[in-house]
Amino acid sequence: MEFNQAFLIIIALSGVLAMAAGLISKNRLSPEAMGYTPLSEITRFPNGQYRQAIAAIVAELNNSQENPEEFYAKPLEDTTATKLSFEIIHKDSFTLGIFATPGNPSGKNRKAVYDVVTKKLSLLLTK
Repeated sequence: MEFNQAFLIIIALSGVLAMAAGLISKNRLSPEAMGYTPLSEITRFPNGQYRQAIAAIVAELNNSQENPEEFYAKPLEDTTATKLSFEIIHKDSFTLGIFATPGNPSGKNRKAVYDVVTKKLSLLLTK
């Protein structure tokens, strides 16, 4: 068997396994299965400072004329005692062909850093 044929078989099998695991539905990856939570569902985030941070993110998206219901958030590990960091991903980024593309092909994905002391939010576009 040639390398190309073996590669195609592996790709096909990984797609079947991902569907079986609930990660893919109708040509889209499942954000929830990947650890992302819709911004519109603030009660699914931990109480206190995390919800304050999500509320600030939602307010900023509204201020920039974007629909927060189209975004998902996932806490990042670089969170510190005074700063909470999140990966903010637009729903279009979960389309199969786009999610694996390096960078920010939708132009809407961001990193959010919320300072719990000053209550200030920084949104940085992902590159």
